[in-house]
Amino acid sequence: MAAKERIIHSDDVQDINHCNRVLAGPGAGKTYWITGQIRQILNSGKLGSTSKIACITYTNKAAQSIEERVGNEGKELEVSTIHAFLYAHVIKPYFHLISETECFAIEKLDGHDDDIAIGHSSLVEIVPKSMKYFAMSFTDYSSLKRYIEKYHWHLDKTEIQLKSAANNKSPLRGFGAKEVKSYKQYVWKEYGLMHHDDVLYFTFKLVQTYPLIIDYLVAKFPFVLIDEYQDTNSIQHYIFQCIANAGAKVTIIGDKAQSIYRFAGSDINNITSFIVPDLQCFKIEDNRRSTQSILDVLNIMREDLNQQSLLKDDFGKPMIMVGEAKDNYIKAKQLCSQEDLVSLSWSNTTANSLKLNLAISGADGLLNELVDSSSGADRAKFVFYCLMAVENAKMMLMKDAMTFIFKAFHLDKNNINNKERAFKLLLYILNNESEYRQTSLADFYKLVNSLRETPLPKITRGAAADLFSNAYLSFAKEIRNKDEESMHLTIHKAKGLEYNNVFLVFDETKSALDFLLKTDLNKVQDDHRLYYVACSRAKHRLFLSIPNLNEGESELIENKYNENLVIYANCI
Repeated sequence: MAAKERIIHSDDVQDINHCNRVLAGPGAGKTYWITGQIRQILNSGKLGSTSKIACITYTNKAAQSIEERVGNEGKELEVSTIHAFLYAHVIKPYFHLISETECFAIEKLDGHDDDIAIGHSSLVEIVPKSMKYFAMSFTDYSSLKRYIEKYHWHLDKTEIQLKSAANNKSPLRGFGAKEVKSYKQYVWKEYGLMHHDDVLYFTFKLVQTYPLIIDYLVAKFPFVLIDEYQDTNSIQHYIFQCIANAGAKVTIIGDKAQSIYRFAGSDINNITSFIVPDLQCFKIEDNRRSTQSILDVLNIMREDLNQQSLLKDDFGKPMIMVGEAKDNYIKAKQLCSQEDLVSLSWSNTTANSLKLNLAISGADGLLNELVDSSSGADRAKFVFYCLMAVENAKMMLMKDAMTFIFKAFHLDKNNINNKERAFKLLLYILNNESEYRQTSLADFYKLVNSLRETPLPKITRGAAADLFSNAYLSFAKEIRNKDEESMHLTIHKAKGLEYNNVFLVFDETKSALDFLLKTDLNKVQDDHRLYYVACSRAKHRLFLSIPNLNEGESELIENKYNENLVIYANCI
């Protein structure tokens, strides 16, 4: 049974001879505390000549931050993501022990990747004979690819299996978890490709079959610190429990209220269910990020934590702004005295809409409809690639942009003449942006089709004409935004970051009221935690954009938050 939690400050280092569990809210200085703990271990003289500290983070950016803070002191420190750590210290040295049993082409293995889909031809190989009448076209492949990507390995007691999100509907009847596993096995055998998630699967198989691997890990890494533990899934939780039970001094730190990766298999209960011998439990209630005015609102949203700001300055109370998001953003920008204002949205489409100065309305799913169009597959594919080329170029992702141009015009990227031609094609399309950007996709198609050596058929009528009559920007706003420097991001992309001024967008009034009035950070779904995380990114000013709000709803908010949350009168 775990010890009672003791409240500490972010600069209070703890006994390194124990396993530790630290619960810390947003902005509590988790990285600051971890860095202090690492320095204490490094200075303790307890590391042997061949042993190291393992610091596990959720992102490469977080790993880099810790390395920079520790500096030259950290020669005996290895900082990495969970997948990178397990691949380097379990998969690489020991995978040969099970690769033959798992029918994996280990001679072709070259790291792990987030995308192992290699074309519709592989899918054809594993589609049951009863489904062979489906033409495995570009469009079918695209739908199946999205379906497969939503499956993750999950550990249920001692059985590991593939699970998917509840709303993940198969595009082919009868194509389910069994077929997804067959696809994985085909890719393993034929191409030697390993997905990030497969790293967890094979690690589990290895430590189950060869328990001594855990002992070897403990000998090499007697101290293990894991950040953002609330984002771990069942397999990761099992492995770290094994490492702690085998004698390593494992420290975990995180916050249940910031668990937002349920779709990837994370379990909010992992951090509180981490029970190992000799466990010390702590809580940090400091906040090094946000003003007290912002914290007063965040503290109302949760009962288990009462954060106090270490900042002296204050920039005003958080505001609710009512109306169209793009208009509210302009008003909020003015209130920030033209300082940077970062918008955070639930969906990529909403984030892009603000980026493109579009209203948060209109039909969604048009890009998928284009890709999945049952007719004119060649045309759909061509337009999709050209569209992706343009929008990636707009985000200054020129390598990706050129890749799509090569695909669109069937050019060999290794041919120097084709490289020059591809660049000229992309430049021409970008220079003629005024002809299509504010009009329809049909105008874009007319332009890019004129550049083909063999033009595709004109769009005359029917479903294709209806689809292409939609605005070009309606398709562009649905493209995944990879621009890390953008002022308009999804909440998931902002996880672990902080900004002076935050503008949180609610697409619907209903979801805003549900979050504000019935805040439940322990619910199964991630939605409330996602909005809470977004609010907690703000250092100085926080704005909440809600489409509409009547007098009764305003009164309910005022009653709950008193004067801590202001409703901007000019917006109503």
